[in-house]
Amino acid sequence: MEDRLIIRFLNLGINSIGIFKCFFLLIMVLFSCSRSSDLEKGELIKEEVFLSNKEIGGSSNSKEPELGDKFLDIQGIGLSGQIHSLASLKGKFILLDFWASWCGPCRKENPNLLSLYKRYRSEGFEIFSYSVDQNSKAWKKAVAADSLIWTNVIEQPDGNYFPSEAIYKVKLLPTSYLINPDGIIVAKDFRGTELEGKLKEVLDISFPKN
Repeated sequence: MEDRLIIRFLNLGINSIGIFKCFFLLIMVLFSCSRSSDLEKGELIKEEVFLSNKEIGGSSNSKEPELGDKFLDIQGIGLSGQIHSLASLKGKFILLDFWASWCGPCRKENPNLLSLYKRYRSEGFEIFSYSVDQNSKAWKKAVAADSLIWTNVIEQPDGNYFPSEAIYKVKLLPTSYLINPDGIIVAKDFRGTELEGKLKEVLDISFPKN
């Protein structure tokens, strides 16, 4: 694959698109090949990961959900093979989390999510983690290693890429949406202390303390 991409680059011709554009294209080709090699080895990608159209299940007619929109329901298969839907958690504050076992920033954030889940679960906070793993064994291993005790799903048992991710137009990992009990998206891509601050804010509004 790498050889074919480099040959394609050379066939474009430096004179046709300019030296700078040729150089930029070559860098992108080499980066793509390197990333594919890392995934095949099962190594963590340290940076945020941009997903290709293939990885997000192709095109979808739906628009990317925005703040104030109603959430879009998706389903996935859990660790024991049962089907879970996002809609089953409606009525609670839900963090919809798109991630993968090989995504370094995702794995780095998991301890923060675990801490928040233990702290705010009694106040109606739930997490719906949707993995884009191709390898279901690697996904299950990561769920166990990171002690992810909330709802965890992938689309299919063999970990194929899937249309459910395309519904949310996910192009970057990690990606997350915070959904209120009425099913409205109230935040996107908050992490760490930022996420905790937003969670406290929305919980205080919905469940004010005397």
